[in-house]
Amino acid sequence: MWGRILIVFLVLVFGFLFKQFYSFKDNVEGQLSSLRVDIGKLQGEVERIPITLSKKLVDQSAQAASSGKVAQASRSLALATTLMQSAKAEKLNPGPEYFDDVSRHLKVVAERQSTAEAHRALTELASYRSSLEPQPSLAGTQKPIDTSIRIQISMRMNVSVLFGATIFPVYVHGDIFRSPAPPKLSNNIAIIGPAVFVGMVPDAGQTLDGIHWVDGVTFVNMQIRYDGGEVELKNVHFINCTFELANTPLGTDLAFALATLKQNVILKQQSPA
Repeated sequence: MWGRILIVFLVLVFGFLFKQFYSFKDNVEGQLSSLRVDIGKLQGEVERIPITLSKKLVDQSAQAASSGKVAQASRSLALATTLMQSAKAEKLNPGPEYFDDVSRHLKVVAERQSTAEAHRALTELASYRSSLEPQPSLAGTQKPIDTSIRIQISMRMNVSVLFGATIFPVYVHGDIFRSPAPPKLSNNIAIIGPAVFVGMVPDAGQTLDGIHWVDGVTFVNMQIRYDGGEVELKNVHFINCTFELANTPLGTDLAFALATLKQNVILKQQSPA
């Protein structure tokens, strides 16, 4: 009899312990799951530190510039630019609001104190935005551009080059197109798309000055230069491009337009009064 009682007792104890074990196991697994979620959120916040801090630094710079604190504004911008470069390298996508807000504050700083740091930060922001643009489809007619067939527009006016949905892998060093001097829109030189120019060598690039770029011209993996002349950009796209822009009021306007993906841009020299 006592043996049976002992067996029943042991069964009850085992059942109780079994239930407690699984209750403990479920509780631990729930806590681990919650911990993993928290770690994931924390990791996401850590990854976005360059975005958060760069925006805050640009905001501080704009406030300092408004108060006439040039040195403080410049220091903040230098740090912000470094953080933008880090975010660009990590392919962090902050969303369009970031670029709109940061570019607006940078333009304020550039206009109020015209420092090289403000222009450099705005140019870096434009390159950052370009690096996040989706790569286009490269299916279709391809015509490589190499040193033997470089397209040169030199000392000529009233020239329109029309492309029909063609992809141009670029194997030349330096500009594909060259406009005559001075680079004015009144020269009536137009490059008309749709056309995609894809840089295939490290220093494949194009200077924008003096040309009407219109109707779907796209640059991919190119070094884009602007020397301060007149230019028109109409429905032009820059994908994973880097920019070298003249530190002038027109250069600042162009950097702002590139950072905010403005589709219609006309930069013209002001006539002397």
